[in-house]
Amino acid sequence: MFVISSNGETTIKIAVAQDIYNDLTIRDHKVFLGRNQIEAEFKLDETIPSGLALLLSPLLKTGKMLTQGSHFEKLQLNYCRVAGPAIKLGPVVGVLLARKTDKGYSLPTGKEGRILAEMNEAATKRNILMYFFYADGVNFTRQIINGHRYIASQKGKGKWVRASFPLPDIIYNRITSRSRERENHVQLFLQKAVRKSIHVFNTRFLNKWEVHKSLYSNSITRIMLPETDRYSQEKLVYYLANFTEFFIKPTESSVGKGIIKIVVNSPQSYSYYRVGSKSGWLKCHTSMQLYKQLRIPEGEKYILQQGIDLNCIDGNVFDIRAQVQKNGQGQWQLTGAAVRIAAPGKFVTHVPNGGTKGNFAGTLQELYGKDSEKSRNVNKQLETIAQILPRVLEQDLGLNLAILSLDIGLDKEGRMWIIEANSKPASFDEDDIRQRHLNLLNDYFIFKSNFAQ
Repeated sequence: MFVISSNGETTIKIAVAQDIYNDLTIRDHKVFLGRNQIEAEFKLDETIPSGLALLLSPLLKTGKMLTQGSHFEKLQLNYCRVAGPAIKLGPVVGVLLARKTDKGYSLPTGKEGRILAEMNEAATKRNILMYFFYADGVNFTRQIINGHRYIASQKGKGKWVRASFPLPDIIYNRITSRSRERENHVQLFLQKAVRKSIHVFNTRFLNKWEVHKSLYSNSITRIMLPETDRYSQEKLVYYLANFTEFFIKPTESSVGKGIIKIVVNSPQSYSYYRVGSKSGWLKCHTSMQLYKQLRIPEGEKYILQQGIDLNCIDGNVFDIRAQVQKNGQGQWQLTGAAVRIAAPGKFVTHVPNGGTKGNFAGTLQELYGKDSEKSRNVNKQLETIAQILPRVLEQDLGLNLAILSLDIGLDKEGRMWIIEANSKPASFDEDDIRQRHLNLLNDYFIFKSNFAQ
């Protein structure tokens, strides 16, 4: 264990436990915090147990790392030995966010603030230095990132504190706006971080059409996909002739935004409804009339997708919201699954659109009874999806992914259908799933930064 304290100068004092003090040629060892080398002075302290580093910030008064303000925080960090010879403290994890406004520096508030604070506290308990930052706060030349982190209080009310941090071992791209992520300075930062060999994961949003093409290329996931095509007049006519109901979806949207449901009442009678529209259901009598009224551009901005005869709870359709992520061995596993139930007479299950939450295991028991073979079969399908789908996307799209949320349909025959995959998942409301997510996330940070030795 190391105990690190600031003396207001350029050197950090590190107290070393007996087992390490006898084993190391201290003067020959460099010390790294994240990607930054720091100046350190060692001494023996027999009271320190092995395994951790205790760090007191502010750390350095040099240009490479300067903690701003008078906020002091004790941080326990892991350590490991790396080639050099060198000692590495960490992991240091930077979570990339997008500004909500271009005016001033905004700190997290509301629900987002609670979610990020929970993430920060969970990392701190695992001896991980986590901070949050915006792309315009990075200075690669000086090797610092201006950001913020949450400091918990013993009284239960913590606060967000701005500070400067070392370049991280890992960057988690948690930007939740496609337009913000596409901004030039964000893209330039992500490219430079990769060139600096910083591990960046969930590097970008996914597109519904590219996800479909990727999963269709694999024989296992292909059979779990509803029929899907790029939108065109020709394909619209085909879907009207072959399906009693189907959907038109923007390829770059979430939480049901922009979805249109089309129902074929008879060969010359079609009804359609746009999510969020105040006009309700509208009718057409020919495919040409429908095509003109929809006024949707052809190409890759919209897809057509076969409607699934979804199972129901109390007469309301539902789908399954699942999360998969990499664990402490870098392997994909199922984090958890929950049910989202559409409001009466609706087809969109997202909670912001009136949907409600349901328990996954409880729903299966309600549908199939206790200890049912059908329930076991559904769970087996879900595990297969959790293992295969993310690996297919990673390999086929050439992306670093570590967390995905999945929208999965369950039809009345007990067959699962992959509806969507999202690389920027929202936090689950279910406490048990959210806690497993944080545990696995921190396991992955420790593994990927080589502290799991």
